Parts: sequence; structure tokens; C-alpha cells
Amino acid sequence: MNAKEDGFISFPALVMLMALTLVGCGMFFVATDAVKTERHAEIVEQLYMDASGAAEKIAWDIINGQIELPEDIKNGVDHDITDKLEFDFGGNKKISAAVRHENNGLRLLTIVEKEDENAATFGTAECFLEDADGGYKWSYRIKTR
Repeated sequence: MNAKEDGFISFPALVMLMALTLVGCGMFFVATDAVKTERHAEIVEQLYMDASGAAEKIAWDIINGQIELPEDIKNGVDHDITDKLEFDFGGNKKISAAVRHENNGLRLLTIVEKEDENAATFGTAECFLEDADGGYKWSYRIKTR
């Protein structure tokens, strides 16, 4: 073996080792990001389910007269009814709700918000209640996705 060729093989091996390390780090970061994205999608879905359940409960309470609507409900303005709600989802979640009279009925919007250290995430649901003999009855859910 020639004295000039003593370290020749170790240089390509070192370059290959560095390339494999970079590929491994890239795969690690992609996998970590995928897990975070999947977790966020789960949280969004849970918030949507919470908002849908809240919309049905609020609609039921309006139909049965347990939530008193403002006297000027038919003026076409959004009315915030958040202070009339008795929900506790726990775990830093807040719920808001508003109703508006339109098309001979009530349009109800519920929003569930969850805040964490990075950002706030929202889930929304809407439904429509028809006027029915001095009260309201469930008509349909409005697709919010």
C-alpha cells in the first residue's frame, strides 16, 4: 500500500456517515411534525364535536323555554347569549353562542375555543330553528366545515 493512500478510504466513509446523519435528522423532524399535525387535527375534531353538542343543547333549551331570548330578537341583529349558558367543558375551553332571527326562524352559532401556549383553536357549529306556534322547533344543522 502506498503511503499517500493511508487516509483515502476514511474520507469517503466520513462523508457517507455525515450524509446518513443528515437524512436521519430530516426523517426525525418530518415524523415529529406529522405527529404534531395529527394531534392538532384531533383537537379540532374534538372542538367541533363539543360545539355541535353545545348547539343541540342550546337549541333544546331555547325550544323548551329554558333560555330566555331578548325581546328585540326579530330585529335581525346578532344577540350574544353566552352569559345564559351553563356549560363546563373543563380544560381551558371557552364556549360562546349567538342567535339571530332570519328567514322566519333563529340561526344559532356556537363556538368552542381552546387556548394553549402556542395558539387558540376553534370549533364551530350552526343550526336553524323554525318559528312554530309562538315558539321554535329544530329544523336542521348548518354545515360549518
